[in-house]
Amino acid sequence: MVSSPLSNNQRRRKQAALGTTNPDKGPPAPALQAGAGPLLLLIFARFVLRGIVRVTWNIASDAIDQGAYLQLGLFMREGRALTDGNRNPLYPAILALLARREWAYFTEAKLLSLLFGLAGLALIFYLARRLFGTWVALATVLLLSTNDGFQMGASWVACEVLLVPLFFLTWYLVAEGFRERSRWLWAGAAAGLCQLTKGSGHLLALAFLLGGLLALGRSFLRERWAYGFVAAYLVTISPLLAINALTFGNPFYNYNTSHVLWFDRWEDAYRVNSPPPTMASYLQSHSPGEMWQRQRYGMRRAAFDGARALFPFLLRRREQRALVVGIGGLLALGAALLSWRCVPRDEVHKRRFQGTLAFSGVLFGLFYLLFAWYAQVISKPRFFLPLVPIAYAGGLGAMAGLSRLRWPLSERLRGLGRAISTAGGLALAGWLLYTVVMTVLQLRDPFQVDLEANLPREDVLKWLIARTEPGEPVLWGPSHYLPRWKYTPRLQFIPIPVDLESWPELEAYVHERGIRYWILDFSTIGRREPLLGPYFDRHYEQIVFKQIPPRWELVYADRKFIFDYCLFRVYPRGGSPPMWSLSKVGIGPQIQLLGYHVSLEDTPSGKGVDLTLYWRARGRVKGNYKVFTHLLNPEGVLHSQHDGEPLYGFWPTGAWEPGQTIVDHHHLPLGDSASPGVYRIEVGLYDGETMERLPVTDLGTGQVLDDHLILPATVRITE
Repeated sequence: MVSSPLSNNQRRRKQAALGTTNPDKGPPAPALQAGAGPLLLLIFARFVLRGIVRVTWNIASDAIDQGAYLQLGLFMREGRALTDGNRNPLYPAILALLARREWAYFTEAKLLSLLFGLAGLALIFYLARRLFGTWVALATVLLLSTNDGFQMGASWVACEVLLVPLFFLTWYLVAEGFRERSRWLWAGAAAGLCQLTKGSGHLLALAFLLGGLLALGRSFLRERWAYGFVAAYLVTISPLLAINALTFGNPFYNYNTSHVLWFDRWEDAYRVNSPPPTMASYLQSHSPGEMWQRQRYGMRRAAFDGARALFPFLLRRREQRALVVGIGGLLALGAALLSWRCVPRDEVHKRRFQGTLAFSGVLFGLFYLLFAWYAQVISKPRFFLPLVPIAYAGGLGAMAGLSRLRWPLSERLRGLGRAISTAGGLALAGWLLYTVVMTVLQLRDPFQVDLEANLPREDVLKWLIARTEPGEPVLWGPSHYLPRWKYTPRLQFIPIPVDLESWPELEAYVHERGIRYWILDFSTIGRREPLLGPYFDRHYEQIVFKQIPPRWELVYADRKFIFDYCLFRVYPRGGSPPMWSLSKVGIGPQIQLLGYHVSLEDTPSGKGVDLTLYWRARGRVKGNYKVFTHLLNPEGVLHSQHDGEPLYGFWPTGAWEPGQTIVDHHHLPLGDSASPGVYRIEVGLYDGETMERLPVTDLGTGQVLDDHLILPATVRITE
């Protein structure tokens, strides 16, 4: 009797019943097992809620690369630029859809990263489930969703949260391509998307070529789909190649690979007296021994950073212990991967196993060696973040394969193992549910949080906007504590070069570039300590004056935060600030008021009077006194006032050196209620504890005039 041929559906059902599949088409996606669905939803819910909480913690919009990404998104939206030569365009191009010079843009960008993180978890779960089954995929996304580095990336304006799932997708397609070669075409496109996201995408293409040669030998060179990978990769990154060719004259230009890789330290980026180093200049100026020492140091550092990327909880422990445990964990994962399912079932699976192992090993090795070299310049665990889900899934998949071997265990022990697994699943569900509920109680409106935290931070920039021309250069940083992205290119922010060694060199630098104003914060003091150390120090995150910089005057200070912003104005080259001199006016026994300057300013908060007082210490001042400045209306009634220690409290009278001149600024607001007429200004000093005013005397005769001084200048307000 001759049986009728089976249909395709009947053949697939029979193969599934026998536990076999068509090796050319691969295994079908396993069904979602009972209990996995609710756990997955709890994992996603916890990740999103924790992400919203972290979004509200992240209020420094210029920290790390956030400001650069926000600014590039704005420039793309406004048609100013498509690249900055450092950050690749895919992530900023998505940000450009939201870009505007409002704080809501920053908040929406963070929430967009959180959405990318959630979508990435879903994609990784789907792909890991196809490779290793439901429970391995579930454990992979659980580990990744609780990984501190990934959680932080999903609450920051940074490309890593987009790069991680794209890396995993490329890894999956390359692995599947060793079984079904046509997948390599899609793998090349996915690798190209990684490169459009960040420059480390090149490592995927290189690892594919080296891993393929290692796994398949010369036959790899005859694989037409391997050439398809390269073609798809180049086509995908062709927009970036074209932009770089037009902008920098080199289609493969990237500031990091062209210059930063050859720095001796990160501060080399801020040199003004020498061009940035390149590979050629580095090889000429460094011996092989120096290069080997750099690589050796970096290999230790990169091992530590890789361990911290995989096991972030080790950050809370001593570094040496973290290093030992981290390396041990990596070795354990490697051993597990080598024994993945021990012996592949057939030739197709064996080929995929060998190819995946070769590709993964080369990829991890390239990452390790590259960032070991980079570690002398900058070293961060987040550099290894794209490899984390691959390590999680590969290690867990290997252990799952080992668990399917026939171990000589009794049925009673197997039953105990199943009971422990069930109890562990229930405990995990309870913990996830508890964290979800507790996180809900911490939620706040991220839009409102960003407004409340950042609007006051802009005051120093708004003050500058009212007094500078469009595009005027301002000295700032290097630092990341002001929202430059909102005010570029209205203000041109120029950092202090690292190779300026003296104060006269700094003055020459600012005069050559037409810089009038300098914003100083505590971070800049730490990074330019040799230059600024004689004048400033920092206590925690606050600025401490040692002495007043020569030929600079403090014109504004913002002390609303735990850290300070000081804004200085430089005197004209060879000149001095304008001043109306006074006859010999003494206030108290040791202080002289040399003169003053008054101007009517139109500021963002409304019109006001800017008053500059020029004090001189006749001797050592015993005590810290406060300055009072009063604006009197035409009837002689107090209209507004400003009291405080000189130089916004940075240089109290008790610190004045004999013979020193202090330039002291005060702002007296007029407001909408100011009636037309002639306004006068009175000034003086008083003891902050007793509130007793110091006497004003004529230094020529010694006669006590009063306890205050009415300045000769007047301010006329018209309708």
